[in-house]
Amino acid sequence: MPADPDSIRHSQRIVTAELFLRHCSPEQIVHARQTVADLAGPFCQDTEVVHYHLTVQRHHSTPGHLSVAVEANGRFVRGDMPLPRPAAEASSTRT
Repeated sequence: MPADPDSIRHSQRIVTAELFLRHCSPEQIVHARQTVADLAGPFCQDTEVVHYHLTVQRHHSTPGHLSVAVEANGRFVRGDMPLPRPAAEASSTRT
């Protein structure tokens, strides 16, 4: 992503869409959007940063958590947040 304020908003939309697909609560989505702004903001203010890389994925070492990461110019920052527990599946209870 280009390191500018418009890209932060676009990154927030990407994270919003991803969390919506994962059935996250509105509160979790707001938290994730703020995390993206907090992580990408300093890179966008750094005149030496031209672009940054955004990653959204399940946290590798903490089950049930999502990791949002931003990397630019060899610097890497990450924010983690819990995902909602899946609802009990109706198919798991048989009569």
